[in-house]
Amino acid sequence: MPVWAWVWVRSLPLFVLLGLVGLFGLLGSGPAWAGRLVPTDACVQVGLDATCRPIALALPFHWDASVGQRSGSARFGFRLERDEADGPAPTLLLPRAGNGFSVELDGALLAAVGTGAQTPFHDTTKRPWLIPLPAERLSPEGNRLVITVMASGGRAAQLQPPRVGAFAAVQADWEDLRIWRVETPRTLMWIAALIAAICMLMGLVQRDLLFLACGLAQVGWALRLLELGWVRTPLPWPEWGGIVATMLMGTQVALTVYFLQAAGLWSERWRRAGMVFTAVWLLVGPFVVASGVDGLWLAWLGLASAALLAVNLHVAREAFRRRLFWRWLFIAWWVGLMGAVASDIAESPGSFYVHPTASRLVVGLFSLVLVALVARRLREANLSDRARSRELRRALNEQQQRLKLLHEAEARRVVERATWTERQRLMRDMHDGLGAQLYGLHALAGRPEAARRELQGQIRQAIEELRLVVDAMNPFDGDLAAMLGDLRSPLERRLALSQVDLRWAVEELPRMDVLSPAQVQHLKRLLLEAATNIARHSGATEARLSAHSTPDGLTLELSDNGQGFDPNAPRAGNGLRNMRWRAMMLGAQIDIEAQPHCRIRLRLPLDPAAPAPGPVPPASPASPDEPGAQPLPGPPRQPA
Repeated sequence: MPVWAWVWVRSLPLFVLLGLVGLFGLLGSGPAWAGRLVPTDACVQVGLDATCRPIALALPFHWDASVGQRSGSARFGFRLERDEADGPAPTLLLPRAGNGFSVELDGALLAAVGTGAQTPFHDTTKRPWLIPLPAERLSPEGNRLVITVMASGGRAAQLQPPRVGAFAAVQADWEDLRIWRVETPRTLMWIAALIAAICMLMGLVQRDLLFLACGLAQVGWALRLLELGWVRTPLPWPEWGGIVATMLMGTQVALTVYFLQAAGLWSERWRRAGMVFTAVWLLVGPFVVASGVDGLWLAWLGLASAALLAVNLHVAREAFRRRLFWRWLFIAWWVGLMGAVASDIAESPGSFYVHPTASRLVVGLFSLVLVALVARRLREANLSDRARSRELRRALNEQQQRLKLLHEAEARRVVERATWTERQRLMRDMHDGLGAQLYGLHALAGRPEAARRELQGQIRQAIEELRLVVDAMNPFDGDLAAMLGDLRSPLERRLALSQVDLRWAVEELPRMDVLSPAQVQHLKRLLLEAATNIARHSGATEARLSAHSTPDGLTLELSDNGQGFDPNAPRAGNGLRNMRWRAMMLGAQIDIEAQPHCRIRLRLPLDPAAPAPGPVPPASPASPDEPGAQPLPGPPRQPA
């Protein structure tokens, strides 16, 4: 922890205690009882009693301490002495009066709030009251002023010394009391609501019960402060008192859960205990309120508060044992809160409906401390998230390195497979093409009667096969028309061996950059194989090669005027099957018409898909001069 933070945390309890001392000193001050408002008589009327029983006149008057937890009214008579210093607008100030009250001057009603049947719905002790006195009715000999207080038992009904004076002076005292009792709780309510919103949002984002407990505690306290501004309550007494007590108890439970979380003590056992406590409070509390038994509600509140106090003492002991940084703050707050509650109880003796004059400021002060604790927890969570983020980045970098190595290894395997595939293709092409031509040339060379022209033709075909093998290793530039132009001479020579003329009808063709060299090689060999079959088997005199583009691709067609063939007749060779296999490897569609003439039509899409692995045609047989040679996979040789 930084030095400044350590000093701040260590000195904060001292500042809290100094603030509490100043607070109690401030609470001791208040408006003085004006000497010229002389009390003359007082009496109380309890329940349905028709008579008003005289009592000793002593202010401040507390109903619950004097009468008990029963409803009724108390009437106080004063002799008002006129003073010219009051000016044209003499004013009466009631610092606390009620639960309800009425003011009469010489028998004339000046003001009434919460009287009669409205008393259970009102609590006029929550704010000071300013009542103008009619100057024309004030007599130099004095007037009789009667203040009647309507009281609900157990609700802290009281009458504090009233004051009469000039409007400006009395209004200044009224403003001080209003700021203290009305505006201060309202300001603290908005602060608590803001803290509650921040804690709840952090709880939802962080998924941390500590933030949620902080938010719930501040929500309960904000509702309690909001209730202090309601002179007229939604429900009558004592039902409304039970709701107020439940809000305060909920605030205490949430704070207890907060400190259990902060001390690292929250467990399944404490969660069950909290649920049982809440259930018992919600189930038994209404029956205690409805019973109306004197002192039972106070005993019930004391029992619940004692249970929560015991839990907080356990938290304090663990905080000191573990040397948690907020342990002195916790003790200072609880000492200050107990002192403030004792001061509020002393202000309303005999009542359980305590006006939180001092305790609300202590709780409000602690709300700021609570924000500091939450901010520290958030900072710890942020540091933890950063540490986890660094760990995740490190693990991610390691994973990326492993993936990079795997990718490089896979790339090497792909290159090796491609190299092996290309080597196999070259071996197959050389074996089936150039090897077959050289084998035939070797056979002719051993025949004395072989003609020179026949030898030249065999050598020329061997050279063409070698050119095809070499061309297959060069990249294809996409110019399909130029490729067909290079193929024209070999086609013409093969057809010329059987006196077949080639008619050329190749139009301007679009580029085919998607074709690989291997696919171009398949296209060349397919056309050469078709030309060889025409020359050997068709008996034609003319062949025609056409190529034109279509909206969905290219169409190549090789036809002749020969005799055709029977597609159902058995064959010794694999020429047709070989052409279909090459079309499949090319990604094209092939149609072969056998009657009346032979026509081979090849439809090549503009973006031919990569050929799917399919059945490999029978391997070509090994040469008789190569005993024990293994057959290579690939298309079969042309039939003899």
